[in-house]
Amino acid sequence: MTGVTDRIWAVMAPIHDKMLDLPFLKELREGTLPKEVFARFVVQDCLYLEDFGRSLALLGSRLGDQDGLMFFAGATTRVIHVERTMHGEFLDELGITPERLAAAEKIPSVCAYTSWVKQACAMGGPHEGLGAVLPCFWIYREVGRELARQGGSPDPLYQRWIDKYAGDAFGESVATAIGITGRIGSGLGEREVREMVHAAHISTRYEWMLWHGVHEDEQWPV
Repeated sequence: MTGVTDRIWAVMAPIHDKMLDLPFLKELREGTLPKEVFARFVVQDCLYLEDFGRSLALLGSRLGDQDGLMFFAGATTRVIHVERTMHGEFLDELGITPERLAAAEKIPSVCAYTSWVKQACAMGGPHEGLGAVLPCFWIYREVGRELARQGGSPDPLYQRWIDKYAGDAFGESVATAIGITGRIGSGLGEREVREMVHAAHISTRYEWMLWHGVHEDEQWPV
């Protein structure tokens, strides 16, 4: 019988493959991505991570699983650390002031994505929360590894971004998240497994929308 994480990856994989053809990632790998586009991404990622960190903390407290609680509590700290270190360095290099970051607003895709994850972690079953947060871990690892496999980027700034997500430390964290999801998922009934897979499918589509929206300078209609 196919395990729950295999079923999750089965719905994520086709979207992951389409992500690799997105102009944002292709230009980042080629080193041709305009810095203003990458700056938009960093700002939106900062806004995303603020809500994602809170969602991880909430999910850990609801799992009823000690290993899961310890992992997601630690992941919350790591999310904040990433925001304050790697993103902080990028913001400085890209000339984005704290005032500009504080005044930034989520684009529609990021607002929808974070709202969905928070809803899943707060109001859905814990298994739905797990499904909703897993793609952010898994997709970034696979994208980082694939970009590294293709030779990385000639732009040092973009290469540092690739190195972060292709690296062993991030990979180990993702493997733990996948393992917890698989272990908890193995004790679920078929209905709950379908709900978990569906939640992961939604979040993966939002990941695609985030990179697409940033590249296309997505705006609110009014």
